[in-house]
Amino acid sequence: SSKKKKKKKTKEDDENTASPAQRGRGGFRGGGRGRGRGRGRGRGGLSIPEPVSKKQKKKSLFDSDSSDSSDSDSEDELLKRQISDIVYDEKESEAELSQAKFSLKQLIRKLHITEPVEQVMCLIGKRYPDNMETFYQSRLPGTFEEERAGKRMKLPIPETWETQVSLKGNKAKTWEDLIDHNKLPFMAMLRNLRNLIKAGISEKHHTNILHRLTNEKQVVNSKQFPFRFFSAYEVLGNLEKDYEKSQSDIVKVAEEAAANPSDTSGRGRGRGRGGRGGGRGAKKANPEMWWLD
Repeated sequence: SSKKKKKKKTKEDDENTASPAQRGRGGFRGGGRGRGRGRGRGRGGLSIPEPVSKKQKKKSLFDSDSSDSSDSDSEDELLKRQISDIVYDEKESEAELSQAKFSLKQLIRKLHITEPVEQVMCLIGKRYPDNMETFYQSRLPGTFEEERAGKRMKLPIPETWETQVSLKGNKAKTWEDLIDHNKLPFMAMLRNLRNLIKAGISEKHHTNILHRLTNEKQVVNSKQFPFRFFSAYEVLGNLEKDYEKSQSDIVKVAEEAAANPSDTSGRGRGRGRGGRGGGRGAKKANPEMWWLD
């Protein structure tokens, strides 16, 4: 029939137009079980992959696959676990903790800090230059001080009430020096009123403290809360009560000592009249208390 003839012609045309790689013994697109290298399902044939469309390319480039999202989720979980694992371990020994820390000297050397020169040399503990030439090479400020040559450089201790009291003790001279050098700030003065009174500062320094406490401008500039002044007032009240109690205790002890003098106050061991122990203040021997003789 005419229809069958048309089908045969279209098949033959397709076979003629097809490349030899596409044509195998099994026919076009694997119609039979040929062994050719076409796209057919031949026994030893190699199949050529189908071309990828532009839409599929765009999807693969921009659209995230489910596997990629799962990978990113797993990475986030790993990061969270690693961060949660960074916790202080109480089982670590003191030696391990000391190794994990850095001293100030080690940090200066690790970070290569060189400025300011004098402070860095003092922190590291360098020696002062021996001569003028090495002094200028070290770039130290000021002039060369010969009496410091070869000595270890140290930072000067700041003159604060904490450092001075710890060095010289809680004494009147220490507090007086701080007041004279204006090294006792208002807050420190307010907190140490008890120590100033118990140390026994001079009348001159006492009036100086009273002037600062009653000066309205200094009180405003101190920027202290009202409860600071109230707590200082309470401390002074308690100190006055303690003083009155101690004075009354001293008076009681003196009265008891005057009312009950000791029995052995008149005994002596001199060789006066009456033999051994017969001094002026000696009492007559009591036969019932023979062990005292």
